Amino acid sequence: MRAQLGKGLRNQFEARLRKESPCFVHIPARIPSGYRMYTCRVSDKLAFYMQLEVADKYDRFNLSVGYGEPGAVPRPYNPFTPASAVHQPGRFRISSLVPGPYNDRWILLDPNTTEPFATPLPIDDSLAMIPAALDEVFERIAKYALPYFRAVAESQGHTFDPKMKGSA
Repeated sequence: MRAQLGKGLRNQFEARLRKESPCFVHIPARIPSGYRMYTCRVSDKLAFYMQLEVADKYDRFNLSVGYGEPGAVPRPYNPFTPASAVHQPGRFRISSLVPGPYNDRWILLDPNTTEPFATPLPIDDSLAMIPAALDEVFERIAKYALPYFRAVAESQGHTFDPKMKGSA
């Protein structure tokens, strides 16, 4: 992703996450450059994670969610099933929960950058696409991730409130 676009995306995502789900805080993690990891600590044994995945070569991004112990970034599920996601720590792309034949798709901020030798959109045009793209992501968080986090918390005898004050 172009540097200016990636910076704008990360800043706008984090600001919106702080507003809508303040329990999630940014944490340093050993993840690919440009990615960002956020955690919400529920107990001494349970933390939820969101990972903003910013592509390095293309102007697109994705979001993974999962759970594990605090401080231990969960590994991707292999293979992913919704049932395993509630009963076994790990992470998966939020789009995996969206019904449909091809739901694991990246969110594009410039559709031209997926084609070889295509001319990218002007940066201002791509920057202007961020709010609508984040609307889609936060709709998915509300519809799929938050209920998933609640189900995991309840299965372990906890409650989950995304509006609670966050801590790593």
